[in-house]
Amino acid sequence: MRKLLCVVIVCITLQASIVFAQCGPASNIIQDVYAGTITEGSTPINIGQSFTASCSGNIEAITVKPGNVVGGDIMLTLYDGVNPNNPMDSVIFSISSQNAMNDLIITLPSPVYLINGNEYTFNFRNITGFCGYYAMDTDPYAGGEVKIEVLGTNVFGNFENADLYFQIHYQDNVPPVAVCENITVELDESGTAIFSPSLVGAGSSDDSGFFTLSLDTTFTCSDLGANPVVLTVIDSSGNSATCNAIITVVDLLAPIITCPVNQDTTLMVGENYFLPDFISTGIVSITDNCSTMMSNIIQTPPAGTQLSSGINVVSIYAEDQFGNSDTCYFEINVGPLSLVDLQFSGIEIYPNPATDWLIIKNSKGNNLTEVSLYDIIGNLLFTLKLNETKTEQQIDLSQLNAGIYLVVIKSFDQQFIQQLYRN
Repeated sequence: MRKLLCVVIVCITLQASIVFAQCGPASNIIQDVYAGTITEGSTPINIGQSFTASCSGNIEAITVKPGNVVGGDIMLTLYDGVNPNNPMDSVIFSISSQNAMNDLIITLPSPVYLINGNEYTFNFRNITGFCGYYAMDTDPYAGGEVKIEVLGTNVFGNFENADLYFQIHYQDNVPPVAVCENITVELDESGTAIFSPSLVGAGSSDDSGFFTLSLDTTFTCSDLGANPVVLTVIDSSGNSATCNAIITVVDLLAPIITCPVNQDTTLMVGENYFLPDFISTGIVSITDNCSTMMSNIIQTPPAGTQLSSGINVVSIYAEDQFGNSDTCYFEINVGPLSLVDLQFSGIEIYPNPATDWLIIKNSKGNNLTEVSLYDIIGNLLFTLKLNETKTEQQIDLSQLNAGIYLVVIKSFDQQFIQQLYRN
């Protein structure tokens, strides 16, 4: 009884209806073949499997997918024609149990050129150890392949009639096809746009089916507008092609306006509250992903507006240099600061507007306890103790910025509130 000691799986791919100037991975042939048996270290009983090259090009490797492997060394030989006296090249590779059911790529020492229409033969034989594996019943390769129908016994001595598969790899000298598409990308909150090159080169292709796309895919605010780019397509054999595209970078994000929370403030007795400039004072902040300066900022009501007692709605509108805009809102509740708003007889502050010094005049000798200074949105800046009966006392304002402030003068049971302007 004969044993099938070593049969190798080879896959050659070709579309016979297409004429290739160079053979590539898509150049395949499909055929059923008979695999002869061989013995260890001996001359093959037959020369192996012959086939006719369907295009001219270099063969550089063969993929084998063994079944159950016993182990050993194999010599692969490629012949010109069917004559065993015309070897073109050979290579020794090892089979082990680790190769079972896995692709094993056998690379030739150097690419072998095949001529379209000429007949060639592959042969495999044991040279060391005991090597054997049986046929696969399932095609392990997508696309075309050389399908070897095995007629004989497998390594276990059982009769086997199944298919083995081999894939022959042609050297790929055919460049990929680069196809570009112009796209528009939007900047994010950080002023950056990052995208996949497949958005530009989705129409690209390669006869191997495997390729990479290379392109600068990070753009910032400095790239706003149309940007000419070059897409590079590289296949698995290193062949490349390029195409040109336009990446249009746009900013569609509105500025971010941070308004203060709703405010409670005071009203000077008998007068109105003057609305400050919330933008110039920094009470309202405006940021944008690209624009360092806004093209338009509007406070409504505008700074200097006199507000009456009650709840007043303030809005801040901001527009960036690219026409994106947003608005925020907050409320100012104008009312008393604390317990009682009474104007003491004989209490006066001057000058108003003031510069570096403010004088508190107490012409009737009221028993004053302290003076407090607040900013326009009700934040306490400082409190000073007062001499109860002193007729004039000075307050240093030199550390204050220009703006509108509230002066609150207290006695034991009353308070005097007045708006102060600091030049």
